[in-house]
Amino acid sequence: MRAFNVSTALKNNAPSLLGSLLLVISCSLHDTGYLQEGDPAAGGADGSDAGGAGAPGTSAGTGAVGGAAEGGAGGVGAGEGGSAAGGDPSVVGGAGAGGSNGSGPCNGEQVKCESSELIADFESDDGRLCVPGSGTVVAYGDGTGTVSPPVGDVKSYDPSDDCDRGSAYALHVLVGGAEDYGYGVALRFPQNVDAVEAGYTGVRFKAKAAKARKISVKVALPTTLDASFGGSCVPTAGPPAKPCNDHPAVAVVVAAGGWLDYEVAFSSLKQEDWGVPAALDYSAVVQLHVVFPGPVSGGSPDFDVWIDDVSFY
Repeated sequence: MRAFNVSTALKNNAPSLLGSLLLVISCSLHDTGYLQEGDPAAGGADGSDAGGAGAPGTSAGTGAVGGAAEGGAGGVGAGEGGSAAGGDPSVVGGAGAGGSNGSGPCNGEQVKCESSELIADFESDDGRLCVPGSGTVVAYGDGTGTVSPPVGDVKSYDPSDDCDRGSAYALHVLVGGAEDYGYGVALRFPQNVDAVEAGYTGVRFKAKAAKARKISVKVALPTTLDASFGGSCVPTAGPPAKPCNDHPAVAVVVAAGGWLDYEVAFSSLKQEDWGVPAALDYSAVVQLHVVFPGPVSGGSPDFDVWIDDVSFY
C-alpha cells in the first residue's frame, strides 16, 4: 500500500511541487479540472484541496459506531466552492434555480435541513448543503471502473425509499471494478465552520451497505490544506519531501443491512503521516470528505453504500 498526494491534479497547468515521482502518479489520475469550474463567483476563497489516498486505518469501527484509527484511505480533495444558485434548501419547494418543487418520492413532505447542526440531508436533490451559504458537493475518483455519482459536481441524488423517517433522497455511492486508489465525495463549505465555538465534538451520519465496507471520513482544515489552494500549509522539500493535504482521517466500517447511525469524534481523527504535520484546530473546518478506498489503498474494488443526514454533533 502506498500513500500519495495529488494536489497538482487540481490545476490543469500547475507545475509539480513534489518532484517527478509525484507528477507521474498525479498524471495517472482522472482529470480533475472540473474542480475549478462552475462555482459561482460569490463563493468562498479558501481554494481547492487534494487529499492523498493513503493506507487505511489500522482499526475500524465496530457495529454502528465508527472507531478511531491511525489513518484512513485518502482521496483527491475538492476545493472550496461557492454556494449553489437556487432556493433556500431548508424550505420545501424553495424558489430559485435548482429549487425543489415539492414533488418526489415522499410527495414533497420530507423534512429539509431541520437543525442547525446538519451539514447535508440531500433532500434538496440538487447538490446544495444545509450549512450557511449552502455549499457544494463534488465527486472525484482515480478514473478506473464505473462510479456513481459521476465524477464532477453532484447535482442530484437517488430516492432513498425511506419516507417513514422523512427522507426522500440520499447519497448513493456505487463503485464497480475499481483498480487504483479509489473514489470519494467532498462536501465543500462556502465558509469555514468554527466547530469549537459551536461546541461540536465530531460528525455523525447514517449509512447502509449491501455488503460491509470500510470507508474513510476526512476533515479538511486550513492547517492541512495547501497554501496554493487557500490554506496555510506549505510543502517541505525534505528529505523526505512532505506534501500538504494530509487531512485528519478515520476509518469506519459500514455494516451490511439497513440504516445505522455512525459517529466520528474529532479526537479520533489523525493525519496519515505522509504529509506535513499540522496542528489540528477544528475552529476552522473547510470541508468534509467521505472516501471509498480502492485496492491500492487497501480497500475494495466495489462499493454499494448509502450515506444520509450528515451533521455535526
